[in-house]
Amino acid sequence: MFGQRIFIVTYRNLWLIVLLVTVFLALPFTAFAQEDAHSPAARIQRLIEEGFNQGTINVVDELFAENYIVHPSEGNREAFKESAIALRGMFPDIHAQADQIVSQANWASFHFTLTGTFANAYVTSQGSLPPTNQFTTIDMNVFLRYDDQGKVVEEWDYIDNYGFLTQIGVIESMSIGYTPTYSTSKGDTLAKRADVLTDTADDIALNNKALVQHIFDDIINMHNLSSTEAIFAPDFTYHGVTGSTSLSAWKSLLDGMFNAMPDLQITPEIMIAEGNLVSVRYLLRGTFMNPLVTPDGSTVTPNARYIELPGSMVIRFDESGKVVETHEIFDNLSLLTQLGIFSW
Repeated sequence: MFGQRIFIVTYRNLWLIVLLVTVFLALPFTAFAQEDAHSPAARIQRLIEEGFNQGTINVVDELFAENYIVHPSEGNREAFKESAIALRGMFPDIHAQADQIVSQANWASFHFTLTGTFANAYVTSQGSLPPTNQFTTIDMNVFLRYDDQGKVVEEWDYIDNYGFLTQIGVIESMSIGYTPTYSTSKGDTLAKRADVLTDTADDIALNNKALVQHIFDDIINMHNLSSTEAIFAPDFTYHGVTGSTSLSAWKSLLDGMFNAMPDLQITPEIMIAEGNLVSVRYLLRGTFMNPLVTPDGSTVTPNARYIELPGSMVIRFDESGKVVETHEIFDNLSLLTQLGIFSW
């Protein structure tokens, strides 16, 4: 019982690591590129150099709003600073690469890959984890909101906790036939439309957002996969929490989920568009009512549980205006647990 309590507390604090990494590695956003030294991009550059590279943790007080909060951990600036110290010790060789950066108005999002070796113990006031010397690779999608002074005021993080925790040795990896690599839905047309931000100066971005909304409303939620060839490029690649797949394989996986959860639907909560990229935050809902056939042919027995899963994706269009690539991140640990495939 004592060990279980320590484990849970430690797991919760791992979200603070995620918080730290995502903000530290928010590279300059194009919407702020021409701003002065006090722009959000310049402030983030200072956070990376002073807070991360030099360890001047108090720079957070200057660059983050006093009411800063990160979701889903609901951490604040003080929690961030504590995690900064722990992270610098935990991953001494930490490195990250941000790509697919999208910015619009006071919003920004990006996909990045984090690598590092868990060489030293992770220590906070809530507990500690012993090092495993495991080289770790983590993918994440991040959404940031800035206030009028260019300070980070709110953040949303999307990470596959199953992959993260298995790599650093908190939980053991298991062999599972079902490898979820997507979060999509069918059912009635969305009752709640996405909060689509407008930018009249960029017709391409507007058109891409409209097409993404069409994919959610009329293809996925209406289960009309027959029209995907007209919208998705032949060489479309889907990147999910367990790997990458082609358009035909992705459609097959969708059919399996549609059958397993007949009421499955996805609600886009916000879209950010710039150039040929559209970044989306969403909420997936559905009830696991029918057997789920896995890619290896095995079957997962339904448990009639209602499933709710937040997630995110970055969608890239090619020069012809077709969807050519998608990166999707959600908490696979939560999904596997809700489906009854994994328990801990």
